[in-house]
Amino acid sequence: MADKYYRLVCFVVDICADVLRKYFVKLAKTDAGNTYTSVNSYLSHRKSDVMKLLSKKKIRNYQYDLLYPHNGTADENQWDVSILVTLITELFDKRLQPTEIFALETEIRGIRNKLQHHPNTKNISDDDFSNYWGRLDFSVKLLAKNALDQNDEASLLLKINDVECNHLPNLSDCLRIWHEETSKQLLSIVNEVQANTDIIRQVTVQKPGPSGAINKRIKVADDILARLQAGFETTMKELPGDFNPPNEVTDIRAKLRDCHHVVVTGYNKSRYFETALAAIKGMGYNYKRSVQMLTSSDWRHIDPEDVDLVVCTDPFGGYSYDEIKAQSHE
Repeated sequence: MADKYYRLVCFVVDICADVLRKYFVKLAKTDAGNTYTSVNSYLSHRKSDVMKLLSKKKIRNYQYDLLYPHNGTADENQWDVSILVTLITELFDKRLQPTEIFALETEIRGIRNKLQHHPNTKNISDDDFSNYWGRLDFSVKLLAKNALDQNDEASLLLKINDVECNHLPNLSDCLRIWHEETSKQLLSIVNEVQANTDIIRQVTVQKPGPSGAINKRIKVADDILARLQAGFETTMKELPGDFNPPNEVTDIRAKLRDCHHVVVTGYNKSRYFETALAAIKGMGYNYKRSVQMLTSSDWRHIDPEDVDLVVCTDPFGGYSYDEIKAQSHE
């Protein structure tokens, strides 16, 4: 029956969250290097640490806004189990015992998440109810020993008994808070997915595949392509201004124009490389869209969309034939 689910929700929302708030405040008051005056002042003191949690996505944007609201001051009564567990385990990790960390992360937050994603709130078995209840009961009492005084501990026991066995006077408020927490979390996830989708769109380019169909791929940002382009410009500047190329330069230009691919070979002091550069120089290529490639691994940084000309130096080896280098350029 849904009654079991509702009682577990009330345990998490009404009991666990209340004990965790008091535990957070007690830890903050006894934190070394800080004179505690209020939750708001303490959060200001630890703002750089909370910012790290935000950057690491251990807390979400809407949770950060609860800690540092644009208007007014922070109200710990608005914090749910999720944010409380994160704050306690991250800001006071060195002061917690392993059993406390287990109670916070695995038991309280873990069960809270299972309840939130439970497929059928009306179908919690007696065994599941007893299992969840027993684990929450043990964990919250463990933390209460450090968070509450004796009078508060006694009140806690009565409250746990009421939620387990009696009428639930705060059920409507608990379910409202539970629904709001779930809605905020889902909205945050949707916003993150949308933001990631926008980023992917910005770095994705459409390319025709072998069949002609348009494929999408991620454009990788690195500075290697820029270095290959700079290398080409440097090489072109090294071509002597008074170099008088042989007649073959006309054939090279014709090949480039008609076939868009040409292999220039030579030996010793035949100046075949200078001849190739002279042919390029006379064809009006945009040097900012031209690159010089020295090794086969540079191919992966070259996109036809970004370049008009690729000069591959010694594709078959330098002074002697390099079979491995030749095969990698095939």
